[in-house]
Amino acid sequence: MTLFFCLAFGLQAGVIFQTLYFFSGGNDGNFPQAGLMQGMDGNFYGTTAYGGTNGMGTVFKMTPSGALTSLYSFTDGADGEIPYDAMVQGNDGNLYGTSYVDGACFKITPLGVFAVLASPVNRPNGLTLANDGNFYGTTYYGGQNNAGTIFRLTTNGVYNALASFTGDNGSQPYAGLVQGTDGNFYGTTYSGGNPIFNGHTYVTYGAVFKFTTNGVITRLFSFNGSNGANPFAGLIQGNNGNFYGTTTGGGANGSGTVFKITPSGTFTLLHSFSKTTDGYDLEGGLMQASDGNFYGTTLGGGLNGGGGTVYQITPSGIFTVLFAFNGDNGSGSSSALIQGSDGNFYGTTTQGGTNGYGNIFRLTVPLQPILKPVAKVGNTLSLTWSSVSNLAYQVQYRNNLTETNWSNLGSTITATNGTTTITDPCGTTNRFYRVELLQ
Repeated sequence: MTLFFCLAFGLQAGVIFQTLYFFSGGNDGNFPQAGLMQGMDGNFYGTTAYGGTNGMGTVFKMTPSGALTSLYSFTDGADGEIPYDAMVQGNDGNLYGTSYVDGACFKITPLGVFAVLASPVNRPNGLTLANDGNFYGTTYYGGQNNAGTIFRLTTNGVYNALASFTGDNGSQPYAGLVQGTDGNFYGTTYSGGNPIFNGHTYVTYGAVFKFTTNGVITRLFSFNGSNGANPFAGLIQGNNGNFYGTTTGGGANGSGTVFKITPSGTFTLLHSFSKTTDGYDLEGGLMQASDGNFYGTTLGGGLNGGGGTVYQITPSGIFTVLFAFNGDNGSGSSSALIQGSDGNFYGTTTQGGTNGYGNIFRLTVPLQPILKPVAKVGNTLSLTWSSVSNLAYQVQYRNNLTETNWSNLGSTITATNGTTTITDPCGTTNRFYRVELLQ
């Protein structure tokens, strides 16, 4: 059982919002459209679309406590400008990413040593590290129909276009790919798919596609407006094997949707957004947290001045707004959240904050603790559960299921990380365990 504690900062009880860094608009950058990634060293890495010494965007590093270091400023040379997408860390520990305008694919070390891997690339979106050790991605333009392409990039900069979008299988992808557990790649396109007659002309609202390793793009689903329109973000694969995503518009209220789709293309609309209460324009994708639920952001709307929201949605579609931006604490989040190693959520806003140039924030959400499989060494059991740093937990047990009361196992534990472990030298006694999140 999980108990929420109350705090006035969030729309949902127990949600704590903290700004870690306000961008100044100078050499540190501004308008961070992309989300963050947490490196192997525990620091967070990201990009800003503008600002830096040349005004064309930056790569930065931030410690968990909010100390920011600018690592690189784009020049609009071979490196391009305006990086829009989150970076990914390779198996070699380096960071890989793209710049969107006059585009390029690049590599940068955690210390800031920068190298262009491929340039020019026709408006590339974010990279995905695949099982074969290569990176895969999409371009918004280019290909046989100028409707975008799918490409492969090696770590030493060998770039190959693998397939072209045709319009029928999708057109103009704004997002990268996700590799499914079946080895294939899945994604969305902003337009293309099956044309719909709107009373005046034929229009398209975007598509969901599958890309096989033999180079074939297959359209799985076409949006029609009522079930969503124009997906900007990519997909994620949930732990149940289905894919989940968002659209910027469409749905019952025209403000965007969250949907589920199976690998074979069976589509389920999970939620239609209402601009005033839920937010609207879902440019950011979803993140599945340790509690199994999905979390995301909206670019605008919400009950706190229209600066956008942070929301939770369960795999079955139960929707809750957790937080609403008001401008002073940021505005217009256009990227997916990430869950840090401490269990908290981290994200960016493109605008707002003290200087009006966006910020980096941390959101503490009292997630339901999930017990992991119990490990036993001799007569000692190790109990591990998903946790959120600085929140308090109590482990309890009873010896059989007919007992009414639970007994505390030790004292209250305050988590220091995203997982917490205690031991129970229970001998040969049978016990049943649960973990409570305390007020």
